[in-house]
Amino acid sequence: MDLADLIAAVKAAATKDALETLVKDELSLDLDKRKTLKALRAEVLKGLGETVEESGDDDADGSETGTGSPGESPENGTAAAQAPEPAAAPAPTPDPESTAAAPQPVAATTSIVTPTPASVTPPALDEAPEPAIKPAVGNRLLRHKVTGRTVLWTPALSKLADLEEV
Repeated sequence: MDLADLIAAVKAAATKDALETLVKDELSLDLDKRKTLKALRAEVLKGLGETVEESGDDDADGSETGTGSPGESPENGTAAAQAPEPAAAPAPTPDPESTAAAPQPVAATTSIVTPTPASVTPPALDEAPEPAIKPAVGNRLLRHKVTGRTVLWTPALSKLADLEEV
């Protein structure tokens, strides 16, 4: 696959897995899948010598990918020398896009939040929850025949052969 086809395939990769298999097969590189798809795509294109013209996320990730580029530099020694120039050129243009993109998630989160209906209110803190197991009425005790320990009487313990009622 020539360089132009490889760049087109990297730009067309829809998922991280598709991009990872493409880069592994063609360039024999491993990708850090903890990064976003845009950051991974920008890192690969930066290593191939292609300028990145996507969103403002690439600007923030560009500084991080600069530390990870030595893994890509052995294959494209001249591309690593050209990499600082493309990273400096897109930096001014994403700033207006990133500020314009910031209000959109805020609007989306405010539209998702719905008020809690009054019928689904939690119980007041003054109310004590009822105990799951009610203690036995009276002071019935059981004594272990061997050790001599005494315990409160419960139906389950009274069925044991080693315990006798006091």
